[in-house]
Amino acid sequence: MLKQILRAYKQYGVMTEAENQIREMFKISREIFSASCLALLEGKDVEFDLYARDREINELVVDVRKKIVEHLNISACHAVGGELVYIKVINDIERVGDYSKNLLDLANLLPEPLVE
Repeated sequence: MLKQILRAYKQYGVMTEAENQIREMFKISREIFSASCLALLEGKDVEFDLYARDREINELVVDVRKKIVEHLNISACHAVGGELVYIKVINDIERVGDYSKNLLDLANLLPEPLVE
């Protein structure tokens, strides 16, 4: 019985941490995407290191993947639908960061902002 309680507690903690990290990834990706769009369309300077923020997302992706695998290893449940959704979501968030870097690179190459 104690093993089941400890397993349930650990399972809850790992997935809660993963969900909080996914929320943080959303926040960062929204920030860098907005900044790169403003740089491209309005010529505004990005006031932070966009590449460093993208690396933060990449580090969170690795950590969340580890947490999901850990959760799957200790979980007695064989339904993995939610975990697969999380993996897909974090991959997409990572892609937004990469696209944001590309937009900033394009903005830096253009002599003037793009006309919408």
